[in-house]
Amino acid sequence: MPPGGPYCEIRMFKTLRLPTFSQRVPLDSTLICHRSTVTPRLSQGPMPVLPVAANTALIEALGEQYRECLRGVLQGAKTVALVDFPNYPNVGDSLIWLGQLAALRSLGVRVGYMCTAETFSQSRLEQMLPADAPILFSGGGNLGDLYPRIQQFRLRVLQEFPQHPFVQLPQSIHFSQAPEAEAFFSALRSHGRATLMVRDQPSRALASAHGVAALICPDAAFCLGPLRRHAPTAPVVALLRTDSEGDSSFNTLLGDLRADAVDWLRIAPHGFHSWLYDLTYLTPTRRLYPFIEPFHRNIYALLAAARLADGRRILSRGDVVVTDRLHAHVLCLLLGIPHVILDNFYGKIANFYQQWTAPSPLVCPVESADTLESAIQRAQSLAR
Repeated sequence: MPPGGPYCEIRMFKTLRLPTFSQRVPLDSTLICHRSTVTPRLSQGPMPVLPVAANTALIEALGEQYRECLRGVLQGAKTVALVDFPNYPNVGDSLIWLGQLAALRSLGVRVGYMCTAETFSQSRLEQMLPADAPILFSGGGNLGDLYPRIQQFRLRVLQEFPQHPFVQLPQSIHFSQAPEAEAFFSALRSHGRATLMVRDQPSRALASAHGVAALICPDAAFCLGPLRRHAPTAPVVALLRTDSEGDSSFNTLLGDLRADAVDWLRIAPHGFHSWLYDLTYLTPTRRLYPFIEPFHRNIYALLAAARLADGRRILSRGDVVVTDRLHAHVLCLLLGIPHVILDNFYGKIANFYQQWTAPSPLVCPVESADTLESAIQRAQSLAR
């Protein structure tokens, strides 16, 4: 049995069944709407009264499952390194970071070393950690060749610390180039003490095809539990990707659709947080670095919390949200906001939904063949 044992298998309440997109869902199901093999279109009609308790129960179950999975992987370790702080505006990765910290805190595990890719120091990590302490690489959706800078950092950590257990926290995996995939999985196999955690079955299958046994685990963001939303100010907000995972055609459509549209990548640091952001780019070669490094954990926590606050403010504007961002979907669940999800080009959101969040009464998936326009129309029909 792999590290983590049975903790890393899907364990849901019996009443919270995980249907796939192609299953017919009974009318009394807790899902608002579903994907149908017979009629691939958006269902009509008003949104039913939201069973908030069912959504809260799902969030708490996934958070507990993450903690139990992490407990099994750490095997009693009390000090770890947590590397690759997401020092950029993507709210989702900051949500993951905060969830990881919450999970480690609840397990009584101390984080002895933190860094970004830019501030990483092999010598400082070795000074700050016990000889056999695990190195945790932050989770998310950047494992693959879409984000080469982060992937190269991941490989560097794997190769430079064979004496430390390496734990890749839950990721969605996507490689477009077979040599890049083999290089990564070869590094995992060669390490000998590496654990790969993934968020969906296709990622697990890809790892297995390359001779690596991956553990399946929910996203760390659920460890934050339910959050309070602000009062809505618009019927529909569309939070849509503007990066390499997004659909560029969306931008040309938004002008004709009656929806408030934004991407949280476009939020720049502001005020006090802008000054903190600048401090994070002091590298170990700079004179001020030794004075700043002891405060990294506080600076990272403040920046991540500020980005979460920005994300909450944006999503709360809408009675209903339309999004193709996985963590906009997750944050909507935490905030209790009804939303319609669109998939990205390699199935990341659909895979995650099928694996974990289909039981929520707040999420309405859209057929992959449908358009942004139909998603907006569905959201408008659900808005109060």
